[in-house]
Amino acid sequence: MVGCRVLPSRSWMHSKSRPIFDQAIAELQRKLYITMIEARYEPTFTYVWDLLETWLPDPVARGRELLRHEAVYRLTKHYLSVVYYASLAQLERVVGVPRVEVEEVTTRLQGEGVIDIGVPIDGLPGTWLVWKEEIT
Repeated sequence: MVGCRVLPSRSWMHSKSRPIFDQAIAELQRKLYITMIEARYEPTFTYVWDLLETWLPDPVARGRELLRHEAVYRLTKHYLSVVYYASLAQLERVVGVPRVEVEEVTTRLQGEGVIDIGVPIDGLPGTWLVWKEEIT
């Protein structure tokens, strides 16, 4: 566990390297290697990061037991159940897998009757994948 203000100094980074550092932290977080576990104000504001595996060892261990296609399926299903609609491109970015995998999963979800594919939404360009359950 280490704070953002400490990391650059421990790694001998210069101020010109800060954008590169910030990009690296963002990538690690996007790929779920690290997670922010705390925000501190002592004496100035900083985030505290830790390895996701250290913070949540049991869910990470269970996730490692999943086959890739099942993990992609579960992530996609959960994401769509929360946001209610998305494009293939959005799912590709959020889940972080190639388009062909997103298409396979969305076809499976359509077959299960939980989403519709190719739905136009008034005021939005293109067509969308739409979760079929009512918003309550």
